[in-house]
Amino acid sequence: MHTNYELVQLNLLKLRTGQELGSHHNLSSGMLGEESFLTFIKRYGHTNWTIYGDYWFHYGKRMQVDFLVITSDRWLVVEVKHYDGMFEYKDNECYLNGRLMDDNYLSSMDLRVKKIRHIAHSFHPNVTVEGLMVFIHENAEIDIQSDYAFDFQIKLRHQLKGYFARLKRSDRQKMADSYLRQIDGVLNKHRVENPFLPKPISRDQWLRLTKGINCHACDRFDVNFRHKTVICNACGAIERKDAAVMRMADQLRILFYGDENAVTGARLYGLCDRNISKRSIYRVLTKMNINHTHS
Repeated sequence: MHTNYELVQLNLLKLRTGQELGSHHNLSSGMLGEESFLTFIKRYGHTNWTIYGDYWFHYGKRMQVDFLVITSDRWLVVEVKHYDGMFEYKDNECYLNGRLMDDNYLSSMDLRVKKIRHIAHSFHPNVTVEGLMVFIHENAEIDIQSDYAFDFQIKLRHQLKGYFARLKRSDRQKMADSYLRQIDGVLNKHRVENPFLPKPISRDQWLRLTKGINCHACDRFDVNFRHKTVICNACGAIERKDAAVMRMADQLRILFYGDENAVTGARLYGLCDRNISKRSIYRVLTKMNINHTHS
């Protein structure tokens, strides 16, 4: 499963501010849907299939594919929706629980499949490319009213087991490593960077964060410090002090994402709420090969 760094940063901000930003729910829901889909395909798909997650590409325009499943017989372009309730498509508009949505997701999926087909045919003209839009939420319902024949199938959660079982019976041949490397080359030729990577937090955001070392097991900040360990008063979890400091350094990398100087001695000392000595912090930074001379 790919790492959604934007969501990881939002989770950290929620942990250290107690507030949930507007985009957090949508990202969390989307990731939950994608994790559910992966569970299904790993359980009911074939081990010979290769799965690419969160593939961003440029072919005339920048687009993204939730999952690209490569089998011996086809490329399957997958879009996962984790909508709770009734999804309707009528008069070329999308509605969720009666509310107009901000995009025509079916038309976007149709275009996505066609773009991937062009990429696949540049690799081999006889590659079969199909699309699959999955409404994975257990409460999802769909009502599609359109005379247009979309270039993909639409499935609900309970239909996935049978869908993959049928695909597994036909697409089971093992693919050679050389063949997969060629596919990697074609996909990399069109691959672009995810434009929705997080940005470094502002000074104001930094000042408003709850400082301290959170428990690695339950995330609470109620911890005691011993000579070489950090012990959680809430759940009793024990963590080596140097491991806790390294975990805080990782949090700084996420909070100040993209900043090459994200981790400094001063920031790390501040994030730990001065509960770890500067000497201990600098010792960990030295282990991590981070220059702390000017921290």
